[in-house]
Amino acid sequence: MPPPKVKRRRPGKRSLGFGAAIVLAVAVTGVIVSQNLSNIRLQMVSAKAGFSAALPSHQPAGYSMGPLAYSNGIVSAKFQSNSGNRHYTIIQKRSSWDSQTLRDSFVVYADTHYQTIQTGGQTVYLYGKDDGTWVSNGIWYIVQGNGSLSNHQLVELASSM
Repeated sequence: MPPPKVKRRRPGKRSLGFGAAIVLAVAVTGVIVSQNLSNIRLQMVSAKAGFSAALPSHQPAGYSMGPLAYSNGIVSAKFQSNSGNRHYTIIQKRSSWDSQTLRDSFVVYADTHYQTIQTGGQTVYLYGKDDGTWVSNGIWYIVQGNGSLSNHQLVELASSM
């Protein structure tokens, strides 16, 4: 009687499945890190600036966050167009101003033809070609662009901070 045949597994199948699992785990980790990288960078910059800065939860379509910069009491975040030279910068400064003081001390000197918009319980001043400013919880926000943002987009940015 011949000896019974033993089924042998091909060695490649098991190692292929293990390799695919490793590649998948690395890819998922990369996605998670890249999604949280801007928040990690913001926390580091905020600590160095001495106050808790924020990023907008809503960004105009077609823009990506660029560099963050800081100095004592100031944080700036630049957002660049994914297709072209358009950009805008959000500057945040500690301030004891309220909306009235902001208007009287800054806005009227920046542009006498400013607009006032009420949104989300705050007063947003739109001035210049596509600039906006407001104060909220001891932080003065300034959005400066190069002609790339509409008034609607500026108000959406302010509402999402």
